[in-house]
Amino acid sequence: MLKYLSTSMTPGFLHGIAAPRIYTAFEDMLDVWQEKERLAQGHAFQAPSDVYHAALDAVWSLVFGADISNSTTKFALRSLSSMQNVDLPSNLDKEVIIPETPLPAGMAAVVSLVDTLAISVTSPMPVLTHWVIRQLPQYRRNHRIRDNFIRDEVEKTRLRFEGKAEKDLEVRCAMDDIMRRELIACEKEGREPMYHSRAMYDEVRPDIPCQSRKKLMVQIFGFVVAAHDTTATTITWALKFLADNPAVQDKLRAEVLAGHAVAVAEKRAPTAAEIAKKSIPYLDAAQEEVIRCSLTEASVVRTAMTDVELLGKRIPKGTDVFFMGNGPSIFSPAFQIDDSLRSPTAKSAKDRIGSWDPSDMAKFNPERWLVAGDDGGKEFNAAAGPLLTFGLGPRGCYGRRLAYVEMKIFLTLLVWKFELQKCPVELSGYASMDALTHAPQQCFVRLKSIA
Repeated sequence: MLKYLSTSMTPGFLHGIAAPRIYTAFEDMLDVWQEKERLAQGHAFQAPSDVYHAALDAVWSLVFGADISNSTTKFALRSLSSMQNVDLPSNLDKEVIIPETPLPAGMAAVVSLVDTLAISVTSPMPVLTHWVIRQLPQYRRNHRIRDNFIRDEVEKTRLRFEGKAEKDLEVRCAMDDIMRRELIACEKEGREPMYHSRAMYDEVRPDIPCQSRKKLMVQIFGFVVAAHDTTATTITWALKFLADNPAVQDKLRAEVLAGHAVAVAEKRAPTAAEIAKKSIPYLDAAQEEVIRCSLTEASVVRTAMTDVELLGKRIPKGTDVFFMGNGPSIFSPAFQIDDSLRSPTAKSAKDRIGSWDPSDMAKFNPERWLVAGDDGGKEFNAAAGPLLTFGLGPRGCYGRRLAYVEMKIFLTLLVWKFELQKCPVELSGYASMDALTHAPQQCFVRLKSIA
């Protein structure tokens, strides 16, 4: 874990600080969808940009404590509320085009910077490509806007913390926690706080050589990018899976309503705290199956730190090893491997993870994650079968817990407020955008509000 962000994935932070901000962002997005449902009048409309912006609003708010009333989603809601109608196709099976609202300047700069990362990574010469991009005036302008925003947020926290004892430092977002940890560190080390260092802005330590800095991951900005982009991709797949599997959607809704009986009785949606605390096995199973089938990250890459033998094959030090999350044992039957090739630790761990039924392992089926509980009911079993989306062990994905909180809140609010109806075949393709994002090429939604 990197020193500045090591506490942002604790249950206290996730449930007490992150969850309410995530809840607000997705609640606002569903309000946008209510306006779009009104305008669409039964037609399907594009969903990815709304999901992308809501996920960005959520992570931007929980990292920087930004005012959610100025979010991209609120901006869109105000614009849509003033629209009386849009041009509707005569055929109900055709999608309706609802005008996109322009992003606020700060968010537009962030989105543009994220896009440059995608362009660089997919280029045959990523280092050279990104160097060229960095020379462009627009990139420099967006980079400056981003840094100015972070500088302003750091200043707000600095002024709020000024003159206060450690016990009185109120943490409202991840940036607050980073500042608090910096204040504690500088007191112990007898130095002045580095509020506006690159270490604070980019999570790059200034005390190590430049060549090593490039290897440090999970920068503050990188955290913003990773936390919203992958979640948005997974959610867009969730929309497709639930719309195309109405029986699963109906059961998920029934289980969610049953799990929040008090909210049902009071005719309101469950709160962020209620969602975070409540264990609903079928909801856990549904989100795990969405993650498995979405292939948001289709492989896990590890670099061999020393010469090693893997299943009888010599892997030299420095080799990048790709562990595929979309191959045999995940979506197709596994092939036999001679146990004599396995290491003693692999043999001892062999039975810790279950296996999927080959007859339906390629299908979307949340039931595969449920097992019989001691009370006769069903329990969620995270080890029911293989899943490599987040990696495994101490080097697994840093943001896994945050992703689960986001998915749990989104799925609960979604099935509470809307029925996702199946879209026409021509609007229901399952091809992904590209090898980098794995986002669906098509993600239309046809909504029906639930009274």
